[in-house]
Amino acid sequence: MRDAVRVGQQSPAELVDRYGLRCDLVREGLVRYLTELCTRQDFGLALSAFSDGGCS
Repeated sequence: MRDAVRVGQQSPAELVDRYGLRCDLVREGLVRYLTELCTRQDFGLALSAFSDGGCS
């Protein structure tokens, strides 16, 4: 329930972890990719194809 009422943006790691990926290499790759996008672009645009949320 706490996650449902959370205020603010989630980090790329938090967004990826919502999917419960089993492969650590895939998880880490996605986190690095999304983090890089967040540092280069507006976070709304960067994550719009992945999930609702943002970068912390």
